[in-house]
Amino acid sequence: MKQIYFIRHSIRDTSIQDDLTAPLTLKGQQLAEELKRIINLEHVDTIYSSPCVRAVQTVEPISESISKPIVIKENLREREINEWLIDFDEFTKRQWDDKSFKTNHGESLVEVGKRAVTCFEEIVTDSSQKVVISSHGTFLACLFHELTSGQFGYTDFLNMTQPDIYLGLFDEKNQLVELKRKRISSLT
Repeated sequence: MKQIYFIRHSIRDTSIQDDLTAPLTLKGQQLAEELKRIINLEHVDTIYSSPCVRAVQTVEPISESISKPIVIKENLREREINEWLIDFDEFTKRQWDDKSFKTNHGESLVEVGKRAVTCFEEIVTDSSQKVVISSHGTFLACLFHELTSGQFGYTDFLNMTQPDIYLGLFDEKNQLVELKRKRISSLT
C-alpha cells in the first residue's frame, strides 16, 4: 500500500507579504523540527515541496535527517490571490461558498482543485511507495475535497493547523483507501 504524508507548512511569518519568499517564524521552525518524530521516516522514497520558502523550510529537517533531496514541484504552490487581503477569513468563506469566486488575476477553488489533482496524479504514479508532500492549506483542502468525493470540506479546512499532517493510504490502482490526520502534540 502506498503511503503519502501530506504536510501543510508550518507557521508563516506574516510580516513578509510576498507569498513566495515568506519564511517560517521561529516557532514555525521549531514545529517543523518536531515533524521528524511524527512521521515514520523509514523508507521514505521522495520528498516533494511547493516552491514557497515556508513549505520548503517545513520539510528541510526531514530531508536532512534522511539525506534525501527536496523535489520542488511548481504546481504544489499556494492558491494565487495576487493581492494582500485585509479579511482573509471572509475571502476564504466566500470561496468555499462559491468555488468559482476569485480575485482579479487570482485562482478559484475549482482551478486550485484541478491543478491539485493534476499535480497529485503526477506524484502518485511515481513508483515511490512512501512519499512526503509539503504544500499549503488551500491546496491540500482542495485535493482532499476531490480525493474524498466532497467529504473533506470547509469545516475540515478551518480545523487545519500550521503545520498539519495527513497520512493517505492508496491501493495498487492509486485510489485513496484512507485519509487520517496525524496529531501534533504541541498543537493540541
